[in-house]
Amino acid sequence: MTFNFFLPDNGDLKNIHLSLIDQSQNKKYTFRTSLRIKADQWDDKKQRPFNIYLKKYKKLNRQLDKIKLQVTEHIVSQRDLHKIPLQRELSKEIKDVCINKEKQLPENSLLFFME
Repeated sequence: MTFNFFLPDNGDLKNIHLSLIDQSQNKKYTFRTSLRIKADQWDDKKQRPFNIYLKKYKKLNRQLDKIKLQVTEHIVSQRDLHKIPLQRELSKEIKDVCINKEKQLPENSLLFFME
C-alpha cells in the first residue's frame, strides 16, 4: 500500500486528498478529506504542512497520521478475513477520523498506545 496526500490544482484554500495505491490488486483509490489548508502552507514533497509546530498544523498533521493508521488497520483486518477492502468502507474510515469520531480501541493495540 502506498499513501499519498496531495492538494488539487484549483483554488487557494484546498481540501487535502488521499491517493491510495494497492500494488497487490493493481487498484488506485482517491479520496477527498474534509481537512483544509492553504496551498502556500502545504509541502508537496513531505505531503504535510510546512510548519507542524503551529497548533492548527500540528493537529492537522496528527489527523493525517490517524487517517493513515486507521485505513491501514482496516485494510489489514479485511485481508485477514480474505476480503477485498471496499472503497465505501475506506471512505467512511477517513470521514470518521476527519470529524474526530473516536472508536473504542482495544487496550493492547498500537493505536491505543499512540494516544
